[in-house]
Amino acid sequence: CESYQVSAQSHTDASTSSSGADNSVSVALGIGDYTNSATIDVRNGAELDALKALRLISDVTYPYLTRLDEYLPLSLGELSDQVRNEGYESITKYLDTTLGLQDSFFNSWVSSTAGAEGVGIAGSVNILVFKNTSETTVESNVLINQDANHRNNASNKNPHPNQADQQSDGLGEQTVSIEAVNYMQTINLAGIFRLPEIDLSTKSDKFRDRFSYNPVADMGSKGGAGGSIYVSDMTNVTRATVADDAKIYSGGDGGFNMKAEEALFNLNLVASGAVGGKFVIGGSVAYVGQDSTTQALLGSEAYVTGRDARLYAGNLTGTYSLLGGVAASRGSSVGASVAIHNVKRKTHAMIGDPTSIKSSGSKRRANRISVSDAIETRAI
Repeated sequence: CESYQVSAQSHTDASTSSSGADNSVSVALGIGDYTNSATIDVRNGAELDALKALRLISDVTYPYLTRLDEYLPLSLGELSDQVRNEGYESITKYLDTTLGLQDSFFNSWVSSTAGAEGVGIAGSVNILVFKNTSETTVESNVLINQDANHRNNASNKNPHPNQADQQSDGLGEQTVSIEAVNYMQTINLAGIFRLPEIDLSTKSDKFRDRFSYNPVADMGSKGGAGGSIYVSDMTNVTRATVADDAKIYSGGDGGFNMKAEEALFNLNLVASGAVGGKFVIGGSVAYVGQDSTTQALLGSEAYVTGRDARLYAGNLTGTYSLLGGVAASRGSSVGASVAIHNVKRKTHAMIGDPTSIKSSGSKRRANRISVSDAIETRAI
């Protein structure tokens, strides 16, 4: 499993400082560049035999940083486990202005504010780049479950209860799975705001005297500007391949399947705020770029025998960008929010490559698959 966290915060307030500065600039910049790959390559001439399940699975996964039941125990038993495993941190993790939400759920958090007597300018920029590759490849001349002595009890060289001869229906139960998966669940934020502050050193009988909340700060009597920018660029390759001349056998009561799947849930929050005097500008911009290739490819001259052959390629993408902002002044104010999603997805479940030509000039044909049940391809 993969994980990442990016945090950048900048908060300035010259309007309350003793330096007398008229202007203030505050910028928070967070940058993350991540390259992850999971690769399985069964090389030319390799021999693999199994009497039950044979699975080759490459997996790149970014799970949620924290499950909801890990953040907030829902039973006495879960609370007891959390205290035992985390100690004092099971309590202290809630003692910040986000009640622990920032560290528990947000993969990236970039925020800034600027306060000034004259002009205040604040900017939050969050840039994330991903390159994720998950590939499982069975090369030419690989033999999977091709050793008859291994799966046939008649030779008495490998007696085993999972052999077909030992089953009541006389059918073998070998299953073969060739899979590649790419999964991601993230929450990201870029904003012009400040969280509530609690001053425990203030001597007061009233809690409200210890509590202060100035979400965007006053950017000055002349004016100010606040802008948030979120940029995400993602390139994913998810591919399961069985090459020509590979040989795969699955039992009469088993099956052969290939799977390539990408599943994403990305939530991006972008907020800006600006409050000032004569003129204020506030804006939020989000750009999300995604280029995904998801393929389950079976060579037309691969040998497949047994119960069935099923190919599945799926791209299940959910990317959500929520933008908003506030621009308030005693004169003129301008506010804008712009979100751009540029998504390219190529999803294939294919037997044979239609662009591949044999040396004779004829198209390759899928004539080496001999199964007792279905041959199925599905791409979504």
